Amino acid sequence: MKFIDRDLAWLSFNSRVLEQAEEASLPTLERLRFLSIFQSNLDEFYMKRISFPRAEAIHNNDQNQLKKMHDLKVEVQAQLERAQKTCNLLNNKVLPKENLNILTWTDLTAEEKKNTQKLFKKNILPVLTPLGVDPGHPFPHISSLSTSLAVKMTEKNGSRPLFARIKIPKMLSPFIILDRKVNTFSFLPLSELIMAMTQDLFPGMKVESSLLFRVVRNIEFERDEDEAEDILEMISNELRERKFGHTVKLRVLDDPDPWLLNFLKNELDLNDFDIFSKGPFLDYTDFNFVYKHGPDRLKFNKWKPTPNLFLKGSIDETFDEIKKKDILVHHPYESFKNSVEKVIYEASRDPMVLGIKVSLYRTNQNSRLIQSLVKAVENGKEVVCVIELKARLDEENNISWAQTLERAGAHIVYGMVGLKTHCKIALITRKEGQEVQCYAHIGTGNYNADTAAFYTDFGLFTVQTEITEDIVDVFHFLTGRSLKKDYKKLLVAPINLRSSIETFIQREMDNAKAGKPAEISFKINNLEDKKICELLKKAADMGVKIRLGVRSICVIPPSQNIEIHSIVDQFLEHSRIFYFLNGQEKREKGLFYMGSADLMTRNLDRRVEVLTPIENQRLKNHVLEVLDLYFKDNTQKWLMDKKGFYNRTTLKKSKNINFQLELRRLYLKRNSVKKI
Repeated sequence: MKFIDRDLAWLSFNSRVLEQAEEASLPTLERLRFLSIFQSNLDEFYMKRISFPRAEAIHNNDQNQLKKMHDLKVEVQAQLERAQKTCNLLNNKVLPKENLNILTWTDLTAEEKKNTQKLFKKNILPVLTPLGVDPGHPFPHISSLSTSLAVKMTEKNGSRPLFARIKIPKMLSPFIILDRKVNTFSFLPLSELIMAMTQDLFPGMKVESSLLFRVVRNIEFERDEDEAEDILEMISNELRERKFGHTVKLRVLDDPDPWLLNFLKNELDLNDFDIFSKGPFLDYTDFNFVYKHGPDRLKFNKWKPTPNLFLKGSIDETFDEIKKKDILVHHPYESFKNSVEKVIYEASRDPMVLGIKVSLYRTNQNSRLIQSLVKAVENGKEVVCVIELKARLDEENNISWAQTLERAGAHIVYGMVGLKTHCKIALITRKEGQEVQCYAHIGTGNYNADTAAFYTDFGLFTVQTEITEDIVDVFHFLTGRSLKKDYKKLLVAPINLRSSIETFIQREMDNAKAGKPAEISFKINNLEDKKICELLKKAADMGVKIRLGVRSICVIPPSQNIEIHSIVDQFLEHSRIFYFLNGQEKREKGLFYMGSADLMTRNLDRRVEVLTPIENQRLKNHVLEVLDLYFKDNTQKWLMDKKGFYNRTTLKKSKNINFQLELRRLYLKRNSVKKI
């Protein structure tokens, strides 16, 4: 079986994000925001994924990896050209029609130039630090994701060229808002002003040319966790080392000065496949500033999550509702604040609650959940937090939260040696009469209120004894290194999750072989594990109908009986749902699981993940309804063809179905909220 290269598969996903920026029907500022997301995704890809193939290509002359680096360069350069075309279209035609302008220095009036020059000398010049390079001044360290101005200059007598670098300060706003006509929005990039004033920074010298450039550095380092005496110290040291990671990507604008580009190439130790051009902007993430300050009429209609119908009451009423029946919440259609955060908040203050345990992978700044856990400690409750310090790009944030909670008196566990703790689980123990009742929450997404506003995720509240006992055992595994292998209901990686998924697929194969209906539907973020892929292909060849909704990486191509779907829309599709018909005559009677795991080798073998069964028939019916609606979308869905390329589904005049829009309507109706 020929697999699709996982890195090219990921770039294909980012191409679909870029296509949203190209979509003329989207609100104008949302198109800018998708350009920002495209840029941010690409930065993270290079920081995390490129170091190994790049090193193999350069240092070991690995021809396969060398070819891969060139293939990646071709694809990324093509996407940057599309981004440039879209940016030019927006900047020159679309934005001006909306009285919104991103200007260049030459666009300014004489009066505006005079005013911005005053602004420059008063508020910007003191912050800038030009750094010259000569035998007494080595080439400066260029931090990752920073934009700089390279300057070529000579003395007035025409000496050989000299190099200097000016960093565009991150602490300053990337755009200057100009006061023009009423109801217009005009922005001048900070870099435009600095370039216009470059000569003022080098009195007595002649500025020959300048070049804006932006670097991305590798953040992946080899680590030996078995040798580490302290994981917190190891991660802290790694964060310091990360500042000096190899440069893996250099981006410049069109037609760069050859002398400046060659100077940067040599000093940053770059190859041709590391260097990318195309403008007119180096960092599309700066457009977040324009998005924030632009008018709401040019954005998506703001969605207000509905409160879950069963979690609206007091804490006693909430616990009573969870005891009566399992409750499934679906973010952002249903409120994270009024469900997950509400339960933890009220549990921290409920005198009957004895303790709270939670696993944290990524959480938000000013987290209400963290504040509730601190309050729980202050109220004498036993609080245990498993905080994964190795969550890429969130290490500093997680260290900060860990220290805050530890100072408050919570029990903190910093993940596990050799494994990342990626599961999303919480457990509340409550004294009720003479017994202790356990309440569990198992989710598909992080305990993060910010991402819960635009990531689609499920969460299950339950008191089912076999599940809560399993959750207790998972926490013992995480905190006490328990070696328990026989979980009753939960699928736990790296213990029984892989083998269970393989067993369920094999069961569908056996049913198909016996002439019974057989069906598999997955909605996940990534499908990369080759053993699972081979098993799925074998199942499809035996007649099992397989529908795969994969947002990002998918290395298996479609074939007879395998459909590959991907939705990119206003909300990021993040929930993980696994469905097997399991020999049932009625589809809604099948086997349903949800949780934190994708079907990647790292999730199955090198992370602690948890999937929970959904057994309540009412919830099964609902999840199947959501799955079927996902696969019926014909407005925001892409289908993979046999060559591994994605094609946008065409609209049907008779009935257009937008998955996320239909879910908004569904939850408004379900939770008895008046239509808006």
